[in-house]
Amino acid sequence: MDQNEITHRIERAAWPIAAEQVEPLRLLLDPATHGGAIASYMETALSHIIYVEDRSYILRRPLRFGENSLLTPEDRWHWCEDQADRERHFNRRNDIRILPLVRRDNTPYLGGPGEVMDWVLERSRSARSKLRSTPSPRSPFLGNRSAAGSDVNFVLVP
Repeated sequence: MDQNEITHRIERAAWPIAAEQVEPLRLLLDPATHGGAIASYMETALSHIIYVEDRSYILRRPLRFGENSLLTPEDRWHWCEDQADRERHFNRRNDIRILPLVRRDNTPYLGGPGEVMDWVLERSRSARSKLRSTPSPRSPFLGNRSAAGSDVNFVLVP
């Protein structure tokens, strides 16, 4: 994926992208950041989510909703800390890290020393997926939840 393709992905986003997050998004979508691996991009009203092989990166949008604020990088760092604490508390199978998106020598980097532009939550999928497409005798069935109209039933794997 070259810079033109990355620009095209960013320009056709469904929700506006804050000017301060364009450079971090370019960095996260750039295959050079991930050793040549191609990144997939998904957006929600609250986050930018980048999938690369067995990892996902969640970059929260700078928003204010109610008394909660994610307007500054510090606010988004606190959100990342909260999510990581919840993940550890519930002892989920995902490995989770908080990484800075930094600028060093006028070049953006994922992690390491430098001027912090933003923070991202990195999740690594475990060897065993949390969702299975067929019920397990030892797992509680959660009901019929069809994925995009398919007849796939999802169950929670303990």
